[in-house]
Order: sequence, then structure tokens, then C-alpha cells
Amino acid sequence: MKHERTSGNEFDFIDWVKTKLGKLPPEVLVGPGDDCAVIHYANDDQILLKTDSLLEGVHVQFSDPAKPGYATPEQAGYKVMARSISDVAAMGGVPCYATIATALPQGRGPAFREGLLAGLQRAAHAHNTFIIGGDTKSWSADDKLVLSVHLFGDMQGFHPVLRSGAREGDAIFVTGELGGSILGKHVSFAPRVGEGRWFASVHAHAMIDLSDGLSGDLLHICKASGVGALIEAEKLPVSKDALILEKRDGMSALEHALHDGEDFELLVCIAREKADEVQKTWPFATKLTRIGTVTEKAGGLRISHGGKKQPLPIKAYEHEL
Repeated sequence: MKHERTSGNEFDFIDWVKTKLGKLPPEVLVGPGDDCAVIHYANDDQILLKTDSLLEGVHVQFSDPAKPGYATPEQAGYKVMARSISDVAAMGGVPCYATIATALPQGRGPAFREGLLAGLQRAAHAHNTFIIGGDTKSWSADDKLVLSVHLFGDMQGFHPVLRSGAREGDAIFVTGELGGSILGKHVSFAPRVGEGRWFASVHAHAMIDLSDGLSGDLLHICKASGVGALIEAEKLPVSKDALILEKRDGMSALEHALHDGEDFELLVCIAREKADEVQKTWPFATKLTRIGTVTEKAGGLRISHGGKKQPLPIKAYEHEL
């Protein structure tokens, strides 16, 4: 894609940035464009590097508990750390250390700052991750909170599962249930670290966590792998919250499951011949659902609904620049 200086979205910009970085050193095994960067380390181990940010007014709002996206400071801190951990999980890695950078609006008071730290620590401690440093700045009280996590992970002997490994014929699986995260899951989800490790152990071909919505994140895998996909609508694990939203906003529960962001479940492509065994030996209480098949690139992204196949619309959230 071409990056336009006066317009474009985050993905156009990332594609443009990659053309400007030049040749990366050989120890960088995976650069921009996947869930984490991967660097070769001593003794043939591989470390993961991830940066993620939370923006007040985009990812959370603090002003009105009755409006969508509301979070307490503690929930906001939890969310940004858990988001980063989820990206490490999507590579099959284990989170280890984090540094934090924040721009705090002046005048919010100590309870606000302490709540953010409490949430950061809650998510980190749940996954044996240590906060080891960071940077703190402040700006006008009229400005919004910016909170960033820089996370270091370790593959601990496994190979990272990339977005680019999907192959024609692979079975497509998803963990958990989809849609309606705005009703609360977006600040309370559990990163699927153990599940991601297990997928790496059974040599999954490709994996991504669902931050932008199923349709958008499936597109990322297909673009990176040079393939298409067919999703079976009737098999999608639609959440109760998606059904609640269907009654409120007129958008079907299926559409919420396909396009709502911030479910932070794992979308995984597994070799067709392993698919049945994966379902039989799945060792977690988390639901695992087979929802489709990887196809040839020429087929594009499609959905089968009521016996009819049609193009799958992509309605993922994008940051416009």
C-alpha cells in the first residue's frame, strides 16, 4: 500500500515505515508487521519485544460509567498490560519483563495514578511478569492519558508462531467467544498465554490475537500468508454480550462476532491432518471452536451463511492518520 502524507490509516503507515527501515541485522528474525518482534538470543533462544499504548478517548473513557468504553484507572492499567501480554501469547511466548511510559494529565490526583499502577501490576503478576522501569511525563489537564507498555517475552525453546505461516487446507480455530467486548470484556479479558504456548507446542502454522475483530485480524493472517479463507457463520462462538448488543443497536450478533474488536482471543491455523487430534487433546477449560478453512489466495475472504458463500466484509477498527 502507498502511504499518503495527508491521509491514510495505521496499516498503510506501517507498510510505508517498513520500506524506510533498511536491511535489519541477522539476529532480528521478525521485524515490523507481526504481533511482536523476534530477536535471536544466546543458546539459540528467541526473545520477543512488544510495544502497545492505551489512549484515553479511544481505548477507554473515565467520565461516564453509563457510556460504552468506561473504565476505572485500575481497569485501564490492567487493560494496557494485558493487551501487550496477549500479543506475546499470540506468538506462543511467555511474558517476562515490562517497562512503562506515560503522559499523565495534570490534576487527576494520586488515586488516579495509583489505580493505573495497581491495574498494571495485577495483569503483570497474573503472568509472572515484572515491571522493571519506565518514564513518566505530565501535560495540561485538558489533555488525555497516554499509557504505553514495552514488554519483553521469551519463547523458552519453542519457535514463534507467526501470522505468515497459514497454508491452503489448514483448519481455522478460535478460542473463547466473540463479540460485545465493549460491555466489559475489553477491560477484564484473560490473555491466552497457556493456550498460545500449547498451540506453539503442536506446531500451529499461524496465529494472531483478536484486537481488531475477527474479520480484520483474519485479513492480516491471509495477507501475510498469501492465502484466502472461508468462515462458516453457523460455527462462530457468539457471546452473550453480542446477543445483548443485537437487541440494543440493531446490528446482528453475527456481525458483532465478526467485526467487534478487543476480544483478545486467539485465531489459529492448524494443519488439516492435525485438526481432529487438536480438538480431542485440547487441555484447557477455554472453549475451542473450528470455524473455517484456509483456501487459495484467489478465493479471497469469504463467509458461508445459510448454505451461501459470499465475500466477507472487513469492518475492523483502524486508526486514521
